[in-house]
Amino acid sequence: MDIDTHSIVANIPLEYVKDLALSGSTLWVAMGASGLQAFDVTNPESPQLIGGSNEQIERLAVNGNVWGAWKSDGHAKLGQLAIDNGQLLISSQYDVGKGDTLCVL
Repeated sequence: MDIDTHSIVANIPLEYVKDLALSGSTLWVAMGASGLQAFDVTNPESPQLIGGSNEQIERLAVNGNVWGAWKSDGHAKLGQLAIDNGQLLISSQYDVGKGDTLCVL
């Protein structure tokens, strides 16, 4: 969406979007159980899928880096995300809680 003109410039058909984060020209889309996808939006009228994974990312945050939060094996996890050759890389991974808790970024 072009925020200056309030018009839609492109449409990416996705289901179950839980969270979005924009980092530079990369749009990150967390879709919970449906995985994670990253799009190059350098040309906003023609977003290009650049990678993703089946990792069940629920929440995203950007602070210079992109961070994701998810639950795995009864633990809430937090990790720094990157896409390399179409594959999701998770670094600086932290176990941040047990049970049904999921950290809020």
